[in-house]
Amino acid sequence: MLRSRRNHWSPGESIAPEAKNPAHSTKGPRSQRKLKPNGGGRASLWAELNDLSDSIDSEWIILGDFNCLASAAKRLNRRTVTAGNTIELQSFMAKHHITDLPHSGNFFTWTNKHQTGSRICSKLDRILVNSCWMTSLQAHASFLAPGVSDHSPGIAELLPEKVVHPPFRFCNFWTNEDDFIPTVSDSWLSNLP
Repeated sequence: MLRSRRNHWSPGESIAPEAKNPAHSTKGPRSQRKLKPNGGGRASLWAELNDLSDSIDSEWIILGDFNCLASAAKRLNRRTVTAGNTIELQSFMAKHHITDLPHSGNFFTWTNKHQTGSRICSKLDRILVNSCWMTSLQAHASFLAPGVSDHSPGIAELLPEKVVHPPFRFCNFWTNEDDFIPTVSDSWLSNLP
């Protein structure tokens, strides 16, 4: 089982080890990020993520605190969300066919911890995967209660591969074949393991 908990990173730090899952014989790049709320460091990190995405042709999971929103629906408070608050993440996700891993738990992953009317809740922490991941692996993400932090810990978990046995299908036209009855009789009389 591959599990990854959200960590704290220094802005500008990039971690891209290979993640291995023996149950799936899967290994591929994993990236963790903490983007600065604003400033010049963000541009270089987005450039690095874009370059990294261009070089990856296998399953890729990206987890961390993106410090930006994908849409206005990802924030709960009285503040207005502008296109400038969402364009970086939206552009990156669209360009590289990146999507949120299906998840449960807390929808909003960050809060300013205020208890009064000035409370702000946003979805800043994400577990993103590329299209190759979505087509070849079954996984689920969970965002837990924040605890002492203002962020909710995120967990990505690979699910066991489902072995699908196709249902038995009988086609009536088989009975019209000359060798149908002998074939069925022979198979019934044989010793199968």
